[in-house]
Amino acid sequence: MTKVADVVNLLKILAPVELAEAWDNVGLLIGNPEREVHKILVMLDFDEDGLKEALETGADMIITHHPAIMSKLSSITDPLY
Repeated sequence: MTKVADVVNLLKILAPVELAEAWDNVGLLIGNPEREVHKILVMLDFDEDGLKEALETGADMIITHHPAIMSKLSSITDPLY
């Protein structure tokens, strides 16, 4: 059984955190490291279309090149509300 933490640890081997720029936000940003992973969606940017694709395809995890959270968040709201 593969967990989120297993994937994150593998990514740290492939792309060591020490090589990131000081301003870059790397690592697990959203989610539970103990959750099981069966399907991963990889994308450049985290956006609404990618989230829809992840839901439609049943992806358990999304890996992006550009972080979903880049700076301090002041709020998270439902854009349809």
